[in-house]
Amino acid sequence: MATQTPHAPAEDGFERVRGGLVLLIAASALGDLLAMWAGRSLLAAALTALLLTAVLMLGAWRPRGGGPLRIWYALALAAWLLCFAAMHWLPADTQRLVLGLPPATAAALLGLWLAPLLLVTLPYVLHFNTAVLDAADLAALEAAAAPESAARAETRP
Repeated sequence: MATQTPHAPAEDGFERVRGGLVLLIAASALGDLLAMWAGRSLLAAALTALLLTAVLMLGAWRPRGGGPLRIWYALALAAWLLCFAAMHWLPADTQRLVLGLPPATAAALLGLWLAPLLLVTLPYVLHFNTAVLDAADLAALEAAAAPESAARAETRP
């Protein structure tokens, strides 16, 4: 009979969230492929935005929760969805220009480029010390690397 090791409730919740995010990634990727195959470009774009957000959340999720990054990633999802919808519905002709570009192209270049920069990268940098690698995680990383560092120092001439 197999023995089970007790897990802290936070760890069980963490594994459930991670498992759910992995399933969401797989379902989004499969749905995206099927939508592209069926010629449903707006659905494919929405599933691509969901896929990108789920991958971001999987990388950012910690046992103590998603922290402040989950709000920013939700905003990024909303921005991507709006940009993809704008690209789908705005005209691509050159009769009316936005910053010298057709409206659909402007939505693609300005929205899809600025959303990851402002809503993903900048919050990641601003919240790195609290949401990504806090003092306890850094201490554990340094402790794990200490024997390896000592071994490398001994082999140097």
